[in-house]
Parts: sequence; structure tokens; C-alpha cells
Amino acid sequence: MSGRRVFSPRRFRELAVYVISKCPDGITVQQLWNVMFAIDFEAYRRLGRSITGAAWIKTEYGVVPGKYSRKTTPDLRLRENRA
Repeated sequence: MSGRRVFSPRRFRELAVYVISKCPDGITVQQLWNVMFAIDFEAYRRLGRSITGAAWIKTEYGVVPGKYSRKTTPDLRLRENRA
């Protein structure tokens, strides 16, 4: 449990689909994680609990969800990260 909510794959997936739908030019996976973390953190700040219940882990390039799974995240319109 993180953010005072048990991890919900359904909520995680729905938040990912929502964020992706708001990015007509696409979004990298890392950008998706960063935006989802910001939304989850803001929900926790305002409401006292997160939306997804995901435990976020800090990495060199940003945050990643602790229970990350390809099955949890839709691959809709994700653009490749071209560094």
C-alpha cells in the first residue's frame, strides 16, 4: 500500500490511458511515469490518498512505479525515447 491506498491495476491503467489521451503527439514511457507520479502525488496532497496506490521509485531519469508491468500499462501512442 502506498499513498494510503492499496495498489489498483485498474486505476493505474485508467490513469495511464487518460494521460496518453491528452498527448496527441505521443509520450515516452518515462514521461508517462513522471506525469502519473505528479498526478498521484497531487491527489495525495489534496485528498489524503493517491489515485493508483502505486509505490513510486526514484531513478536517475525520473520515477518508475514499483509494481510496473507491461500488462498494466497500455502501449497506446507511446513514442520511442530518442535520446
